[in-house]
Amino acid sequence: MTASVYFESPDAVASHVASRLKRLAFVVIGVELRPTVRHNGLLVNVTLGKSIGLGTTYIAEQFIAGELRKVTHQENILFFWRYVPRPVAQMRISSVH
Repeated sequence: MTASVYFESPDAVASHVASRLKRLAFVVIGVELRPTVRHNGLLVNVTLGKSIGLGTTYIAEQFIAGELRKVTHQENILFFWRYVPRPVAQMRISSVH
């Protein structure tokens, strides 16, 4: 991705982040973006369906944060990683419908 890429909405950015993570073999259940006033930046909440090592999440975080800095012009890109096992995630999705 280059700095010339334009996203129409935060949902499009979240979808792009999820797509990037899936290409890196992450099991992504959800991605949510929130502005953070405290850190004057962007908070990226990622929910995973399979546990991943800290080293792997760190590398993915650095790579994706670099892309997001170019596109959003936000210097502070913070990630919050959650792990929800697939059976639990499936129960949550089933109970909503």
